[in-house]
Amino acid sequence: MFNRTLNLLIATCLLLLACAGLSAQSNYEGIDYCAILSESDCQLLEANEEAMWYVNSFAVAFAATGETTYANRAGGSEQVTLDIRGSGQMAFDAEAAADWSTIGADTPQAERVDIFDRILTSIVGALSVTVVESSSEGTSETSINALMDSGVYLVDATTLESLSGEAMDGVEWLGVDVNGAMETIMAMPDIAASIDITPMPNAADLEGIEQVLTITRLPDSEVNGVAVAVFDYEFDVPAFFKLPSLSEAMMQLQNEDAITFALLKVRMSDMLDNTQLSVRSYVGLEDFYTYRAIADFAMELDGESMGYASGGVASAQFSIDVVMTEHNQPVEVEIPEDAFILPLSLLLQMGSQ
Repeated sequence: MFNRTLNLLIATCLLLLACAGLSAQSNYEGIDYCAILSESDCQLLEANEEAMWYVNSFAVAFAATGETTYANRAGGSEQVTLDIRGSGQMAFDAEAAADWSTIGADTPQAERVDIFDRILTSIVGALSVTVVESSSEGTSETSINALMDSGVYLVDATTLESLSGEAMDGVEWLGVDVNGAMETIMAMPDIAASIDITPMPNAADLEGIEQVLTITRLPDSEVNGVAVAVFDYEFDVPAFFKLPSLSEAMMQLQNEDAITFALLKVRMSDMLDNTQLSVRSYVGLEDFYTYRAIADFAMELDGESMGYASGGVASAQFSIDVVMTEHNQPVEVEIPEDAFILPLSLLLQMGSQ
């Protein structure tokens, strides 16, 4: 029941949450709001962009649901659903995150590695996630508990047992210390040559992005007692992937991402034509912080393109609701004294011998 797909989804959720604060800083930076909205709404979103740029810590609670369905031409169907819920808190180096957003094609690799290392070793936080997967085979539930403290990343025994299916006798917490790991990696020519730390292009910076994005202000509301403005973002996904500026930006990467993108444009054109993406953002009217965001994604495509010999229709829907509080408040995490921590740099050195 606990298959590779779910493993990847869980890992993705952890990484997304770990980077939530970093991506929140840039948000939709680069979009000319005044070309889309009224002057007052434009100023509000620009203030939101500025405020979130300086966020270096937050508390978060989120709930996500996903569903994939395949209906064949004979009338049969398969369905898998996911329910992911979690909460946590996180702090990080806001200056390093700001530097990350300035990386360009001409940024030396050593500088990219340094910025990435500063971010990786600055994160402090705690995270708890519960994942429930249901299908015709039954239902499984997995709990994930993680701690992060300035380069030390830990998961508890319950998490390890859920992922491995084996008892972790005598181990309460297991983790790695990544401090010094990037320096060790870069000292290994064979490994260093294969590393490509290149951020993906910021969609908001692409020329013509305003043509594929519709922003609508809805009636004001409240989030946890905070007065907020509410904005709906509707993305024209097919039009976005046809933007010449996106193709140019991806081709400039000159790495595997560029190749993957080129293949996706050819092989997934039908999927893109039936894909929908929308985001609802809740912005504080006083401090301009983002307090809530809801994203909805849906796509539908022919079953044959997904490898189903009998054809039919395959579809997927995903929704995530994230609530952020305690912006820029101190975050403290205590690493258990009995935690078993492995220095990643040492492991790399041993593996290279």
